[in-house]
Amino acid sequence: RRRGDEFLSWARALDAGERRDFAPRPQPKPPLAVRPQHFSVTEIETLRRDPYAIYARRILRLMPLDPVIRDPGAAERGTLFHAILHLFSRTVADPLVPEALDGLIAAGRACFA
Repeated sequence: RRRGDEFLSWARALDAGERRDFAPRPQPKPPLAVRPQHFSVTEIETLRRDPYAIYARRILRLMPLDPVIRDPGAAERGTLFHAILHLFSRTVADPLVPEALDGLIAAGRACFA
């Protein structure tokens, strides 16, 4: 019960702070000359749901950034595989020798690093 009282006091401390209102949602009002005159069918739903998204894309010409952490695409994987095979072919003279697999694994580890 004592431990529970401690958690309750922490929760009450969170609520004890000064009350602040949320920042108002932006209301972009570009000049009529730069406002889009035509919208695609999919943009109409976006315009109703989130007009700022249309403002950012069509007027400010902002494009979404690629995520910082993502799985590598086909181009990156292909480049990596080519680098591994290139390093392997430079270091191992005969790919049929028993030590060739160790050389391939070492090349892979070096390129992944």
